[in-house]
Amino acid sequence: MSAVELNKYFVTPFFGGEYCGDNNLAYYLIKMVRRKELFRTTLVALVCLLLIALYQKNPSPLIRSRPATFQAIQIEDDQPLEEHSLKEVIINAQRSRLRKELYDFKFPSNRPLANFAMEDGGQPIRTIIFSTWRSGSTFLGDVLNALPGNYYHYEPLMDYGIIQIRGPPDADSALTRLKSLLNCDYTNLYN
Repeated sequence: MSAVELNKYFVTPFFGGEYCGDNNLAYYLIKMVRRKELFRTTLVALVCLLLIALYQKNPSPLIRSRPATFQAIQIEDDQPLEEHSLKEVIINAQRSRLRKELYDFKFPSNRPLANFAMEDGGQPIRTIIFSTWRSGSTFLGDVLNALPGNYYHYEPLMDYGIIQIRGPPDADSALTRLKSLLNCDYTNLYN
């Protein structure tokens, strides 16, 4: 298509003017390109302003600061505090917190909390995640940790370094550590 035909059939009808010859073809093309650029720039600016306005009304929950929460520990005992060890106070506070968290929680097969507490002779539900690097195990552990009454050991063998333990000399101590963690026995664990 020649420049004259382009001017007759495309440029002139598009801008609503009359055919003015070949001289005005460049003028109309430049005018058309500038109108498109102005339209695109205006559209992008409006979208940006709209997003900023919406963001100001509903800020992201990830950026919003969390309010600090404090919980008072109340010891329901007639004995003075000096007679309790710090360990007993912490364990009693954790028991109280668990009772509150698990008050309306639906356990499997509608069994009570005592069936899962080792101190009451119950057996807790144990979940072990074996994985490789970059497989999403940290995310899965965080999801499981959101369940009430759960305790999550993140990479319990990290003290051995980034190695594969397949035999002596570290295998026996690593197995002992894992068994102790699964049985909630923290007496012989040290770094």
